[in-house]
Amino acid sequence: MKSLKYIFLGLLLVSSQWGCKKFLEENAYSFKTPSNLMQTPEAAQAYLVGVYDRLASTSPTFDASFRRGMLIVANFGTDDFAPKGVSNGIVSDYANYTYTANDAKLPLIWDNFYAGINQADDIIENIGASPLPAETVTRITAEAKFLRALFYFYLVRMHGGVPLVLKPTTDLSNLNTPRATIQAVYEQILKDLNEATPALPEVSGTVPGRGTRGAALALLTKVYLTMASYAKYKTVSGYEWVNVNESFTKAVSTGKLVLAITDYSLVSNYGSIFDSETENGPETIFSVQMEGRSTVSDEGSFLTNLFGPTNIGDINVSRGGQNNARPTRNLVNRYDATDTRKARNIQQLGYNGCTPVVQTVFYCGKFMKPCGYDGQHFSDPNNFPLLRLADVMLEIAEAEAELNNGAATPFALQMVNTLRAKRYSTTPPVPPATNFLNFIFDERSRELCYEGQRWFDLARTGRLIAAVKATVLTAATFTGAANIKPMHYLFPIPQTEIDNNSAIEPSDQNPGY
Repeated sequence: MKSLKYIFLGLLLVSSQWGCKKFLEENAYSFKTPSNLMQTPEAAQAYLVGVYDRLASTSPTFDASFRRGMLIVANFGTDDFAPKGVSNGIVSDYANYTYTANDAKLPLIWDNFYAGINQADDIIENIGASPLPAETVTRITAEAKFLRALFYFYLVRMHGGVPLVLKPTTDLSNLNTPRATIQAVYEQILKDLNEATPALPEVSGTVPGRGTRGAALALLTKVYLTMASYAKYKTVSGYEWVNVNESFTKAVSTGKLVLAITDYSLVSNYGSIFDSETENGPETIFSVQMEGRSTVSDEGSFLTNLFGPTNIGDINVSRGGQNNARPTRNLVNRYDATDTRKARNIQQLGYNGCTPVVQTVFYCGKFMKPCGYDGQHFSDPNNFPLLRLADVMLEIAEAEAELNNGAATPFALQMVNTLRAKRYSTTPPVPPATNFLNFIFDERSRELCYEGQRWFDLARTGRLIAAVKATVLTAATFTGAANIKPMHYLFPIPQTEIDNNSAIEPSDQNPGY
């Protein structure tokens, strides 16, 4: 049982209108006012939970959130794994780089994230006029700003400049908003996170799945590193305003603030980070909380379905899934023999109930349902981690090396060696003295594969096309190496947004789409 349950209350649905949607003119929606929603701490908390719910939403379908859609968009199309079949309709467009502006998943994610932004806007704009205690107002506002920043961070990395909507939709007058610059979106992200950080609770003052000071700092670390990387490697235009060295420096200093939080620590059992019984442990900073249930519409995850080893026997009573992704030879070969992450992430086992059965092909093993799990196959209880301690440590090491002409600094080596000491069954090999940045990117793959980090890492550092073209498959198939182009450093603006938002013209579409 998760501590934070994403129950999206019916009374909140009326306030979750899509951001920037002209189609609302054709439907007479009613809008709840703050006087209805934020008069008691319980009601205000319920409204806030509705914003968190957008991370795991089934509205309008499970492809609108990290239940499945974002798992596919943020994971497929890298050199870590490929779909088991080239024509797999669930994942093939993203693995093969054949998606278009009319793809079905992108507008679902776009609309869902803007619905979350609109709800956060409503809280930020109106909770101050409520009769709630000042400390309640401060904390709920901070959580709403953290979530708004998180939604915009995904949107700007995926699409570039996007509409910047900072006021709640209360009538039909503010539905059409033009694309903002990348700079304007990042400035708002930084503003929200810097304002939220001091007002958010420590880990001990909240429950898993809620925003904390550590989560805001970890997200800030990633934001600074991302800005600096895009500005340095110039894979996407619009980052010319970024001071590269200053942003790398802030990534290091902010990451060190995360390290100073004693609630976070590395664990010895790598697999325990991802097992649903122990997943909210001291390495997890922020994750999307899931509830495995008996029907596909419940608040569960497709993680095991997509990335688990294969099921053998009853599809609903097993540790495994449908194995829609298979590791590449690139990923397999990155691991040393005594790296315990390999045994978890790269498996040649299927599961018949709880019994492992040796197979001849490679499977992703990171996310597995509990032994004896008896629930709907598409509603697994596995959380999806968005921010982890190991991720922050590797980001610090990367930023330090970027500031040192690509060479490792003593502190960067300390970060890497401390992490690897927990991941190896024997003394880990010494990191190379040269090509340290290449080593870091391999280490990030070894540690974070299947966690929605690899595509963003490759994109921000200009490595995406070369990595995809250098992919060597095991037992999977894809055509991404032949199809990928420079245009794929950004996803398209959904065609539905261009059609429905009069402030965005067809000429505003990202190049190539």
